Amino acid sequence: ERVAHEQGLVRQVDASGMRLKIAATKEQEIKVKLDLRKTSQWKRKKMEEEFRDQVKKRPNQTGSRADRAQRKAGSAEVKLNNELEDIVKPLKDDPKFHGFSMPASKWVPDYTKVIKHPMDLHSMREKCRAMLYGSVDDFKADLQLIVSNCHEFNTKRGRNLDLEPVAKQLQEAALSELHNKEEVLKAIEARLANANMPEAQTQSRQARRDAKRARKEARR
Repeated sequence: ERVAHEQGLVRQVDASGMRLKIAATKEQEIKVKLDLRKTSQWKRKKMEEEFRDQVKKRPNQTGSRADRAQRKAGSAEVKLNNELEDIVKPLKDDPKFHGFSMPASKWVPDYTKVIKHPMDLHSMREKCRAMLYGSVDDFKADLQLIVSNCHEFNTKRGRNLDLEPVAKQLQEAALSELHNKEEVLKAIEARLANANMPEAQTQSRQARRDAKRARKEARR
């Protein structure tokens, strides 16, 4: 009552205090802004939409055998290149092999005029990350390329004669790691070969059909 009197809602009319006048209060308009994104109903609807989008983006599980083989081959290629990158990375970080850690053209401007197919540990690591190695033999070929390029540019021209022995040490270190991973790498290459077999069989059948069609046309 005291609060009401102080706010002017109750006013004394006569001296007796028996008659009071109550002032009518104005209704206050309250606006409430709802953020629908915070409601449980909106969140549930959003989750359902996202789930449907994910289902649409999933690969067709009933796809052709060639599609499944291609996905399997891709998985094997990833594992192969990851294993090879594990070999390259510590060699690249080894100060002993610093001369082969980056492209030689960074330090020697005329390098590519002499060497037509440069190779270094940085480039090998990038090839691993791009999944460009299809076999261990491809990896070994790049190791040999580092050694042969060093011989061609340095030893053969009578300069930096200490580099080729280091390049051979690098090659031996990498080959040793390949030997340690031999069983794992062979298993991955076997999976890769099996995955690529359907594609090779398809190409072979197509070649036979083309040859048969050519013979028929020749008889005509």
